[in-house]
Amino acid sequence: GRDKEETLITDAFCRVSRGKSEAFFIGGFSGSGKSMLVDSLRDRVKCVGGYVTKHKFDAMSREKPLSGVISAFNQVCLMIKGRARPVIAKKLRDEFGVDFSLLLRLLPNVSVLLPELVSPATNVEAGEAMNV
Repeated sequence: GRDKEETLITDAFCRVSRGKSEAFFIGGFSGSGKSMLVDSLRDRVKCVGGYVTKHKFDAMSREKPLSGVISAFNQVCLMIKGRARPVIAKKLRDEFGVDFSLLLRLLPNVSVLLPELVSPATNVEAGEAMNV
């Protein structure tokens, strides 16, 4: 039942694999197969070096703006910590510099990419980060 959507997502992944940047959101009623769609693509994407993150929006999420985006980036940090850590760490350090602690407050899992820049003063519990 989700062949059309699977094709759209696969096409988007192919574009991203060639250097484009994209994000997309899947919506629908409860029980319409959204999670199954994402899970069915996860293995294919992972097999070629890609990442798939997932966040369910519910009544609790509505109270926290950007909770899905924050959740996705925190998941990606954990996924890439062993792969491209030096490259990504350098980019984050160059881009954020002294503002790294602000990034860490929003995305606590960034600490796995740059543990040398994390001090007890900048370390924040994940629940607190959502209140930024």
